[in-house]
Amino acid sequence: MNVTNRISTALGNGANERQLNQIQRIVIHHTVATRAQQPNVTSANLENGWRTSTGMGAPNARGGYHEIVLFSGNVDRNMQDERRTWGAGDGSRFDLWHIAAVGTHRIASPTLGAAENNITQTQLDSMANRIAAAMRRFGWSANNVDRIVAHRDISGGGYCTNINLTNLRNAVRALLGGSGPTPPPPTGGTHTVRAGETLWGIAQMHNTTVAILQQLNNLGTSTTIQVGQVLRLPGGSGGGTHTVRAGETLWGIAQMHNTTVAILQQLNNLGTSTTIQVGQVLRLP
Repeated sequence: MNVTNRISTALGNGANERQLNQIQRIVIHHTVATRAQQPNVTSANLENGWRTSTGMGAPNARGGYHEIVLFSGNVDRNMQDERRTWGAGDGSRFDLWHIAAVGTHRIASPTLGAAENNITQTQLDSMANRIAAAMRRFGWSANNVDRIVAHRDISGGGYCTNINLTNLRNAVRALLGGSGPTPPPPTGGTHTVRAGETLWGIAQMHNTTVAILQQLNNLGTSTTIQVGQVLRLPGGSGGGTHTVRAGETLWGIAQMHNTTVAILQQLNNLGTSTTIQVGQVLRLP
């Protein structure tokens, strides 16, 4: 992996606008390029769009990403860490650092169609290395990998990206000296919604699913949350497990533990099944 410092020639050669301790999250992006286009896509190809797009803060050249991982795995460094950017479509954000991988890797979209992910393992390896390097500069440790988020976790992020964040976080954690996969956060307790957070991002942060959070917080099918809202997390009312005994049903166990069949199905990957076996250990909310 070669890193090309383009700060003096790209958009980032400007006054420092924040302190490193203001950066709170690293945001992953894609550049929306087909596999055929990928070998030729560089930061230089993208800069005119950054300069002229109103969504990227034109006419003040506020757009772009701090770093871009090319198809080859090499990296363009375009902006100093202390410079904010409209990389997530909001020039007022001082808390975000942006890295993009050339290619298209998005979740399924009602308008764009099926999910797509043409990022290469070489790119993923380079991205993990560059994120680890950034985290060292920010003074973060392996325990801070939950600060790595997808663009779609930030307000207005749409369907970007389809990169497996768990795998990426674990790779970064290993590079920073952590041992083994990132352990799941402790179950139980609550999460207070902060500006820019989404229900999907909060589910990822706490090793759960949107469906479980919707069930636990009586949201129905809604994913709308408000800043300052306190969300109940799995384990918030006792947690633990229940070992199935002869004669018990899923409905009865749900009643016993003041929860619902749907939540137990979600927590225990039962799908729509209510079949349980004697001796089976069920996770409780």
